[in-house]
Amino acid sequence: DDGVDMACVKVTPACFLHKHSLCDGVVNCQSNEADETTMVCKEVLNKGCFRRVNHREKRLPLPLSWVNDGMVDCVDGTDENLELWPHCDYGDFKRAVVDTAFCDDVYICKNSNVKFVSFSYLCDRINTCGNENDVCQVSHHVPLPLLESAACNGRYYLSYCLPGLLNLVQNYYSGCSGVTYPLTPVLGTAPNSLIVPSYKTDCSYFYGENYVFMACTGRCVHAICPLRALLTSGSCPSQIRHKTYSLAGGSTLTPVQNSKRGFVFPNMFECRNRNCIPYSAVCNLIDDCGDQSDELECGNNFVCNIYSSRYTVSFLPKSRKCDGSVDCADFSDECNTNCGKRVIDGMDLKAAALIIGILSVFLNAITVSKNVKTLASVRTLNVLQDRVLLILIGAGDGMLGGYLLAIVVIDQHYGTGFCRIQFSWLVSPACSILGIVSTVGSQVSLVAMTTLSFTRCIDITTKLSMPQSVNKKGIANVVLITFLLIGSTTLVAILPLISFFEDTFVNAVYIADNPLFIGLVTKSSLIQVISKHYGGVGNQRYSTEITWKTARTLIDSMFTKKYGGVKFHLLNFYGNDAVCLFKFFVLPHDPQAHFSWSVLTFDFVCFTIITLSYAFVFTKTVRSSTIFIKNNHNIKNRNRKLQRKISAIIATDFLCWVPFITVCVFHTTEMIDAAPWYGLFSIVILPINSVINPLLYDDRILLTAASVLLKPFSCIKVNVATSQKKSVKSFATRATTAF
Repeated sequence: DDGVDMACVKVTPACFLHKHSLCDGVVNCQSNEADETTMVCKEVLNKGCFRRVNHREKRLPLPLSWVNDGMVDCVDGTDENLELWPHCDYGDFKRAVVDTAFCDDVYICKNSNVKFVSFSYLCDRINTCGNENDVCQVSHHVPLPLLESAACNGRYYLSYCLPGLLNLVQNYYSGCSGVTYPLTPVLGTAPNSLIVPSYKTDCSYFYGENYVFMACTGRCVHAICPLRALLTSGSCPSQIRHKTYSLAGGSTLTPVQNSKRGFVFPNMFECRNRNCIPYSAVCNLIDDCGDQSDELECGNNFVCNIYSSRYTVSFLPKSRKCDGSVDCADFSDECNTNCGKRVIDGMDLKAAALIIGILSVFLNAITVSKNVKTLASVRTLNVLQDRVLLILIGAGDGMLGGYLLAIVVIDQHYGTGFCRIQFSWLVSPACSILGIVSTVGSQVSLVAMTTLSFTRCIDITTKLSMPQSVNKKGIANVVLITFLLIGSTTLVAILPLISFFEDTFVNAVYIADNPLFIGLVTKSSLIQVISKHYGGVGNQRYSTEITWKTARTLIDSMFTKKYGGVKFHLLNFYGNDAVCLFKFFVLPHDPQAHFSWSVLTFDFVCFTIITLSYAFVFTKTVRSSTIFIKNNHNIKNRNRKLQRKISAIIATDFLCWVPFITVCVFHTTEMIDAAPWYGLFSIVILPINSVINPLLYDDRILLTAASVLLKPFSCIKVNVATSQKKSVKSFATRATTAF
């Protein structure tokens, strides 16, 4: 006798059945059909078997939880032979499944009789094994609902001015007004009054009995009393009539019923399926009823489905919707009709990126092409050096233009759908490549402009010396300088992606298809999860000093590896925003703050050199002109033109870099949060120089551009050659050649 005939289960408080009467297609719990809708019946094997008790004559579906559970339920005993049923994994983790197409790895329990939790039930707020709930809590960062009120001077306060339970001092000084709600003392546990809002308020931060009280007394805005849908008959006592309220135990709000026999505590909420739960379990973000009826009528939550119908329904605080942090695995809390995210937010920024990108690529392609064509005819090293530097400036600015066009194309491709795949994009190689392209382009252009301005200073100071003719040694030096310039800037761009430096440059990880982790996970969050799972206390065992590699190893060991294990995707230096730009906006605690500020300081030094060099060129040229020709109007016009050009070079650099560096300083010192301005700086402010530079460094670029555009139209003739012959003669050849 294995005791199978005594295997009874309590389906509801008023319905006890033998386990073999569950999920058999016959309603036995007449009041609510709970025997056919219970959790056991949600996953069944349709192949089934003949059950030993009461059902020997008919093959019935076999609940998945009965397979290999230690009790023989089938007449032929096949339910205890796991090999005869669809199953996943092996050893201690072998388990029956409805469909082997949905085999996943499982969470390995520690210090528990239960060996594992499948992904279908992981983080469902039911503590299946060990400290599962604690691990999920620190991983998801969803606050537990506050079910208590706060006491002060014999009065009790409900929190309604700020999220969560208020400190009474904050409540007192915040100016939150309230009115006294009379309470009936019950067994000496209730005070004489309860301070409640004097006006209707947002009840999104109330849970459990506090929410029931506020919603059912009409003190909430757009909130439905969950009691209105209750049935008044069944296993629970009447819940609606003769209501008054008290504070049981001096802290928790509890409804009581005033009847002829005195006060009765109707502290059981009646679910639609006739199950009964305490009022503290109503509107507390957990499906305690099993049919969600204790949460569906509440206005303090919203529902997101974890992955698919195979996973448990998840209720989250309403305040977490559209707060910028992804809490639902299907992104429904942040990607909906009320909020969302695109690669480029706003049509104005998208239009600016498209225009700047097209102009930058077009104008710089002309600049590079013109200078490349003239290389063969160059006779002096100084001119050769200038031409090569102009080619580098054009190439770098053109890369920035190409980067902008790529961002526009990606935004157009994904559209509003980008919101749901945003993390996959941020950790993708394509995002890293775009980051490298934009960084190399901007740095090559800036360093080349700095070198060009410095060499022009040298040319001005040595104007009386004979220019050197082109020779092999000179060409070799120019080539070496070019490779050093390109190589150094490329090294700066790829350094954050080298795995050796991941502890400095990796900001977070994205772990896909794992219900324990939703969205991007920082190292500190991983450490909290590790400490909860392995039993470390705070930072005593697992500190923030552990490496990313160690953290990944420890997390990976929390799961089986039969079906791929934990899939880590590193969020590197360029994944801080959808536009994949260099991370200039850093905070003091960011590991890469020193690197970012080193590059930013270098850029500022380059800007300073450019400013001082061109100021020196202009001063030197004007003085020379004054000494040799005092009344020559051509020279005066040349000087004014040179002054305007130098002023434009300095002004454009100043207007781009100085405000940007200032904002970076304010952001780093946490005086402001500049993150919302990131798109404006990355798409407009910084790249605009890539359009302006070709116009400043080549007087004839517009004429050339016009000829290129008008060339297909044979009916329009533009005498570009004639225009190009007009030039201002100057005695200072080296000063004017560069411009």
